[in-house]
Amino acid sequence: MATAVGALHLLASYRRATTVARLTKAVPIALLLVWVLGHVPAVGETYRWLLATGLVFSMGGDLFLLSPAYFRAGLASFFVGHVCYLLAFTTASTGFVLSIPWMVGLVAVAAVMLARLWPYVVRERIPVACYVVMISAMALAAIGRSLAPETPEPSGRLAAMGAVVFMTSDATLAFDRFVHPWRGARAVVMVTYYAAQMLIAASVAA
Repeated sequence: MATAVGALHLLASYRRATTVARLTKAVPIALLLVWVLGHVPAVGETYRWLLATGLVFSMGGDLFLLSPAYFRAGLASFFVGHVCYLLAFTTASTGFVLSIPWMVGLVAVAAVMLARLWPYVVRERIPVACYVVMISAMALAAIGRSLAPETPEPSGRLAAMGAVVFMTSDATLAFDRFVHPWRGARAVVMVTYYAAQMLIAASVAA
């Protein structure tokens, strides 16, 4: 169902059916939230509730970003959502392995992203920089959790893949918004965003 509504949102966006696109944007995340809350968690109640809270703030971010005037509010809402995911992947999980190669790789990716965006985000430098650092930390936490032998599978792999795909989505959104807009960006952003959230939500069921 979430996939179908997400496809409807994307189609409405490209067909310029603005009302339908606005009404359906956050619905897939709401459906994932219902699934997470109604599913018997195989990885702990705290993990489930942190993911559910992250989904709530993601919905808030979706709604705020419907208007360019609320860009900072949307960024802040997604930031809090990533904090919830980070806590789920660390304090609410049974194991964590700090991977130096992955950490170096993610730091490099974050540095390249910020260097490329920096000239274009003059008024948004601090919130954008904080967001890039947070989502990179969230991805590192998800990967570290997946590497721990105590982490049940496929929960670890699903969350790690979701975190990396989330970074891909946000990077595409940032470059499209600030650096060089292109027609296909909307499709890439929303497909990867919904996929990332589905993977993370699915990690509740080991």
